[in-house]
Amino acid sequence: MKRTRLRPRSVDPRKVEREERIVEAGEAAKARDRYRCTAEGILPGPCGGPLDPQHVIPRSVRPDLADDVDNIVAVCRRHHDHIDAHNAVARELGYHGHSTDDLEELRRRRLAVREARRGWGN
Repeated sequence: MKRTRLRPRSVDPRKVEREERIVEAGEAAKARDRYRCTAEGILPGPCGGPLDPQHVIPRSVRPDLADDVDNIVAVCRRHHDHIDAHNAVARELGYHGHSTDDLEELRRRRLAVREARRGWGN
């Protein structure tokens, strides 16, 4: 089987520094979210896989928000895949946004859904 060679990582110091800031922001978001999947009990299915940083407004749409901790939430790999596959539902729940969306409004949606779900168990 023929293997495709991987492209070498950038040696441009600006790009390396930017990627490091993005990784640091993802780690800060995981710590803020107490290293737990924020979509547990909100999106369908049990949690599964490692914890991932999910960019609420995708990096491809708003690269300027890629290292903004407020644009990142911690979700497990299973829920990350669900968000990517079901953008419309994830947007209603505040887990996915568009370039024109307000991050604070998306955060309020996530919190409102989480609070509503807590009340269902009582």
